[in-house]
Amino acid sequence: MIDVGGIDPVRVPSLIGGERLAEPRAPRAEARARRARILAAARARFLENGLAGTSTREIADAAAVPESSMFRHFATKDELFEEAIGGRLEELLHEARAYDVSALATAATPAARLVELRRMHRHYLEVMEETTPLLGTVVFAEREAGRRVYRARLQPLLDGMAEMSPAAMRGWAAADADPAVMIQLAFGGYLVFAADAYFRGVPLDHERVAARIAWLIQYGVAGRTSGVEPPPRADAPDLTGLPALDVVTAPEPDPGPGPGRQRRLRSDAIANRARLADAARAEFFARGLGGATTREIAEAAGTTESALYRHFGSKEQLFAHAVADRLRDIAAEGLAAARTGFAELTDDGRLALLEQQHLYYLRVIEETAPLLGAALFSERAVGQRCWAEIVRPFLVRMGAATHAALPPWANAGADGQTVIQVAFGGYVLLALDGYLGGRPLRHEELAAKITRVLYRGMAG
Repeated sequence: MIDVGGIDPVRVPSLIGGERLAEPRAPRAEARARRARILAAARARFLENGLAGTSTREIADAAAVPESSMFRHFATKDELFEEAIGGRLEELLHEARAYDVSALATAATPAARLVELRRMHRHYLEVMEETTPLLGTVVFAEREAGRRVYRARLQPLLDGMAEMSPAAMRGWAAADADPAVMIQLAFGGYLVFAADAYFRGVPLDHERVAARIAWLIQYGVAGRTSGVEPPPRADAPDLTGLPALDVVTAPEPDPGPGPGRQRRLRSDAIANRARLADAARAEFFARGLGGATTREIAEAAGTTESALYRHFGSKEQLFAHAVADRLRDIAAEGLAAARTGFAELTDDGRLALLEQQHLYYLRVIEETAPLLGAALFSERAVGQRCWAEIVRPFLVRMGAATHAALPPWANAGADGQTVIQVAFGGYVLLALDGYLGGRPLRHEELAAKITRVLYRGMAG
């Protein structure tokens, strides 16, 4: 008898007569359990260190299985990644899509519809809480893997939700309300609220957030509705202790002696710094934070790795520099616009100004979203720093500026922080759909639709 590790061999008829020993197999239940352990271990490691920063040996050790055994379930690390992250993400979006929205169309009163909207948004928000880190990790692991998973698993589900929306909106939505834009704004809001809780390590207040998003969407899609008690307006965001947006700075190069020499070296240093930033964006877009190396970035910029480190202390600092510069531009534009006298304008004047702002933000986020996403989700520790030092200060300052600009023209339920987080999340999802889904954005049309929804949601 052949020793097969304590498992009795199975005798089966041979194709050429006689008997042969079948390849011994573990019981099916044991194989399923092992596969589940591998997927769970892989998911945890990929969320912590990204695709490039995780080895199959680490996953096998965490799952307590031999590495060779792991490859009997998954042929490659990429296949394991797509199943561990992409597969679970697809399951979660199926759960979100399964929510029955028919009660929205049949609600007898605006108050009853708002109750149902709150319930729906709470369900989606709870799903998105687990979805957000998975979505970020799978989309921003590296460009080609992200595109593959997005187009095969995620884009059809998001499109399906938009197709379901007209039935839910029938009978109460304004004629110009766009279901696809409504879905992008709502899910964008879930994404930003959930990401804030995830990176800060704080619990998400599902009831409060769902109530504010429901109010904004109901007003934005239907226009002002009477007989509905608004949630209390949020207090102005607390700016105490927020870091400046430019906390990550690179050391200035040594200019050398002499005024003429000093000017020439400074000019050369600025040019080198710009080339390094451009090369870094291209490498990070293609390979993610973990996959791109400083050597490749330096070579693409036509310089040396040692020269790169004279400008940037680390790869992460170079990454943050590229993101922070763009976010500072957005913040400066938004804060300047918020100081415009909205109260003195007519409805048409406010709409025109807001549409220009949304058009600007949409174009800037389209350029920024892939780099920002890679900074946040390639490695969790880097993402936490990026959120704390760059993204959250920007969102809170924009929320405070919007809060100050609301009275006296806004309704009692308008909340500047919710508006900013929903709008920002909507821009990100629209930009990702263009970047990963291959569908060019119609900027002017989208800006007009976003403006109508959010303005009605604030003004009623």
